[in-house]
Amino acid sequence: MPDFVYRAVNNEGQAVTGVMAAIDEPSLEVKLREIGFWLVDSSAKEAAGEKRGFSLLNRKAVKRRELIDFCLQTAALLDAGVNLMEALRALASDTHNPRFKRTIEDMARNIEAGYLLNEGMGRHPEVFDDQIVSMVQAGESGGALPQTFRELAAYLEWLENLMGEIKQATIYPVMVLVALTLFITVLFTFVVPKFITILEAMKVELPMPTRIVMLISDFFVNSWWVLLLFAFGTPIVIRLLKKKSAAFLYRWDRMKIDIPVFGELNRMFAISRFAQTFSTLFNAGIPVLQNLQLCQPVVGNKVYESVMVECEADMREGLMMSESFRRHDIFSPMMIRMLIVGEASGDLGGALSNVSRYYNQEIPRRVKKIFGIVEPTVMLVLIGIVGFTALAIFTPILSLMESL
Repeated sequence: MPDFVYRAVNNEGQAVTGVMAAIDEPSLEVKLREIGFWLVDSSAKEAAGEKRGFSLLNRKAVKRRELIDFCLQTAALLDAGVNLMEALRALASDTHNPRFKRTIEDMARNIEAGYLLNEGMGRHPEVFDDQIVSMVQAGESGGALPQTFRELAAYLEWLENLMGEIKQATIYPVMVLVALTLFITVLFTFVVPKFITILEAMKVELPMPTRIVMLISDFFVNSWWVLLLFAFGTPIVIRLLKKKSAAFLYRWDRMKIDIPVFGELNRMFAISRFAQTFSTLFNAGIPVLQNLQLCQPVVGNKVYESVMVECEADMREGLMMSESFRRHDIFSPMMIRMLIVGEASGDLGGALSNVSRYYNQEIPRRVKKIFGIVEPTVMLVLIGIVGFTALAIFTPILSLMESL
């Protein structure tokens, strides 16, 4: 059933916009009329791969802090006995972000038209990512929406704090990298060519380091546009390939978990997401196989997602979860051990909750450790470039002075 972007008015003449699924435009008009709205115009929404838009500056329409507040307030209202539609309308009236306000109001209209909350949220990928939608879908399946929203709030709060720590840790290395880039550009574009001109005028024999520096300088002076094209074109090409090619997306995600230093960090993120979601749904009473299906889009990595599909097939054939996971090297030994303990005790939710807590504490420590190594590494690179360039320039000058 396609999604339609619509514009409608209510009985008071107030205009609203939103997204709703319908067989065709007449069906959409009927759905809207049933909830008190009159269709003005509509158009079929773009495919899921296109509706997120494409831009280097493509940013979330809603800040993470606003999502945290939304989750906490929704959980509180549902715990207090307020029905979901009224809770959404109350939250919409209290929201200061106009974009988020319209999104919540549209979700309420979708629920009133007979759709589930996760379906309404899924029609706004610029606000709610796949992980949030999947967790809400799982919470609705298990009748544990308040608990799901509290878990989401806790996860988003942890992520917000982690991103803050990463930003704090990267300020100095990024400033040094920017300064290093500018220094190299000025050095090889303006400074080195002047010295090379002097050396060529003296007709002195040039050693290998000097010839290397000359080649680099010539490239900066004559082919600077290649560097700009590479710097700005590479992110665009990667994003296009990730959208259009499932094979490229899989290889990209594989590279993310295999890359030195940062690969292990990406593995921790994926395992933490899986463990936290699985434990929440298991404690809400979701069967293991259904739980595994719902967790697949949550991990945020196609390699883990495909492995979990294989593990689901293994478990349908009677294999234990820990035995199936053990066949794949992308899961840590600690997680496998906790799965074995959870299966033996019958408390998979508690075991994976411990895994999630461990990684949620370990990831910030690992981030600080990594960027603690990055800072001196950048400085050593800077010293090495300056030293090599100075050696290349002054070695022939010193040779000439000795011969004189």
